[in-house]
Amino acid sequence: MDTEYRYDEDRVKEVASDALNIFYNKLLENIDKLDLRKVLKKKNPYLYRAKGLENASALISSLVDAYISSSEETIFGDQVFEPIAREASGGKKSTTHGLDIELDLDGNIRYVISVKSGTAAFIVNDIDFYLISQNLNEHNERRVSLGFERTE
Repeated sequence: MDTEYRYDEDRVKEVASDALNIFYNKLLENIDKLDLRKVLKKKNPYLYRAKGLENASALISSLVDAYISSSEETIFGDQVFEPIAREASGGKKSTTHGLDIELDLDGNIRYVISVKSGTAAFIVNDIDFYLISQNLNEHNERRVSLGFERTE
């Protein structure tokens, strides 16, 4: 059985380029939507004082930096990393909660992938293998069993 998938490098580069454009556009959209009054109401003023932020420009800069940083992580994973991984693997977007990509390489085995772009590449506690297995088995005729391999 052939389980090797050969990807189209030019197509992956095109997907990566498109994904990066989407990434930057989404970041700009998020910055445009930023409402500093709402953000300030949710923040602990003593934290900023403890960080030594004693003037308005330093406070605003810190708030915007934190907002952009949290937006970047989510947008990068959803809009950049996943589409590139899907294209490079030849898989399709998974409809199962907790999974990102599904692919069949040899007709007998369905491979399921959870794409992580951060340093905590795979946190087993965040994924309910039993529920995922049940969901996959409901939508496919063949039996699915799940496991994982952590690579360092």
